[in-house]
Amino acid sequence: MSIYKKLQECRVALQAENLKKSGENKYSGYTYFELGDFLPKVNELMLKNGLCSVISFTSDEAVLTIIDADKPDDKMAFTSPMSDAQLKGCHNIQNLGAVQTYLRRYLWITAMEISEHDPLDAVTGKAQTKDDTKTDYRTEIGKMLMELANGDKERASLMLEAYTEFEGKNGKVAGKKSIKDLTDKQLQPTYGKVKAEYILFTGGTK
Repeated sequence: MSIYKKLQECRVALQAENLKKSGENKYSGYTYFELGDFLPKVNELMLKNGLCSVISFTSDEAVLTIIDADKPDDKMAFTSPMSDAQLKGCHNIQNLGAVQTYLRRYLWITAMEISEHDPLDAVTGKAQTKDDTKTDYRTEIGKMLMELANGDKERASLMLEAYTEFEGKNGKVAGKKSIKDLTDKQLQPTYGKVKAEYILFTGGTK
């Protein structure tokens, strides 16, 4: 059996599984697959069909290579350009980990042809309503920061501080560590910055 047929066997078998989406983008109102929702089953199916996988990263691209275990010279590669993450309040290694996890997810979704929600529809396809114009910025900023920080209040506070610092006439002005300290003038710009990263790192796009 060729590597193409083996991979297609895996795709069809995965399609028959009742996979549940555990990821949720609360801002845009849709759910999405986390790696843990489908990768264990994918590994089972690949083992059963004589396939294995290797993911590698360079400065330019991420590559998922699927190898025929019976004929190691037979390979299929799926690629994606590398991207940057600048999650505020996170160390460089945490930002790198976020990018790699995000790219792994999308490479597998591509390779296994997993049907996903189109995030562009959620972000750009909704008509603005009266409620949209009365956004509670403080509440929304708080919710998104806590999700980005995985529930860690101290980390969320550091992220807010990084988002709200700026260069003043006499040098850098420290940001706010508490949402309640944000001025009315700071609310909307801060909301926009946090929202952009929140959508990006919860399965959506800016």
